[in-house]
Order: sequence, then structure tokens, then C-alpha cells
Amino acid sequence: MKNPYQRKTSAKSKKSQSILSPKDAYIQFLNKICHQACVYSIYNNGWTISTLVSGERAFPFWQSETLARLVLQGQWADFEIREISFKDLIERVLPYIKQQHISVALDISPDGKYLPSNADSLMIDLKRYLYLLKRTDPQLFSNQVLPEPRKLRINF
Repeated sequence: MKNPYQRKTSAKSKKSQSILSPKDAYIQFLNKICHQACVYSIYNNGWTISTLVSGERAFPFWQSETLARLVLQGQWADFEIREISFKDLIERVLPYIKQQHISVALDISPDGKYLPSNADSLMIDLKRYLYLLKRTDPQLFSNQVLPEPRKLRINF
């Protein structure tokens, strides 16, 4: 029996729920990695650096292991997914990416779509987002997995 109180959603509203604007997708990425205190990337005798369509080199990050698993085919079939802790991301990976002049590609999909960024922008946005979380959800900082935003150094 059908639920008479259940609202039917139109095809248009279903589409709008599943497709986020780049800005909303970026905010979702920041939210997810801050709440889980890690990101994912792929590894095979070293972290992968992908070449984008533009010819730029980019370090790929995914907000979830499931999204990263989608690209483990073709040239990346022999790679494995590895977690990068929030602390390692802030203290080691982003400084290295900046030093090597490598871009950042967030949530690369199998069809090659991604959210572009760079180490500086990502660090600044993470710091801003951590300040927001500190005000709205302070218990996230109680186990010290997430760093205090005031302790983050942007000029690395």
C-alpha cells in the first residue's frame, strides 16, 4: 500500500539534489574531511601525481574511500587507497605540494571531473572552516584529532 502522505518529487528537484555547484561541492568536501579528520589518496610505491587535461600536475584527494575506489581502473588499477590523517595533510602533504608547485585535484571522478585547488587555498579554507566548526561544534576538537585553528600556520 502506498503512503498517502508521501510527497512526490519532481524529476527537476531530484536532479538539483544530486548535482551540487562547485562551491557547494567544495564546502561539502571541507565539511567531510574535517568531521572524519582524514582524506584519501592513491598510492603505489609513492603517492600518485596525476596530470590534468591542462597539462598541470596535481595531487588527487578524495573525501571518501568509496569515491577514490571509483578511479582504481586503467592506469590506476595497481594502486591502493590510503588514508592521510588531517595532521599529516596539514603538516607534511600540503607543504610538500606547495614546495613542488603541484596543484590539488579534489574528488576526481572516472570521467575526469574534479574540483581544482592549490595548497595555499586549501590551507586557508581549512583554517576558516575549522574556526567555523570551533564555534558551532566545539566537541570535535576535544579528542585533539583536529588541530586548533589558531595553531595552523598558513605560511608554510
